[in-house]
Amino acid sequence: YKTTDVEIQNEFGEFLDKSYVKKPKEDNKVVGRTLLVFQDDGFTGDIDNLLGMKRQNAHVAVYFGSSKDGTEYFWTKNGKWVKPQIMTKEELVEIYGGKFKYYNEKGE
Repeated sequence: YKTTDVEIQNEFGEFLDKSYVKKPKEDNKVVGRTLLVFQDDGFTGDIDNLLGMKRQNAHVAVYFGSSKDGTEYFWTKNGKWVKPQIMTKEELVEIYGGKFKYYNEKGE
């Protein structure tokens, strides 16, 4: 049995819904627990229903902290063969686009 991308996306979406709360504001981020989830603009609207997808998450990064000037840093792994690294939110937006949401673990 081979897992499809659609099944993986649905499973991750269910995990987010069960374990995390979408944040309405960008404050109260928790190091190591707040997720920055980038949405893929290529999968929006009716095609979601056609493919049976609840959402298409293009990338997830973990909040690593902020500098005194307000720059946000995230732990990220940008592909199977790429080493994990720390990047700014701005660098991630350049790669994955500007459509993203913050999520905190439930209870945070």
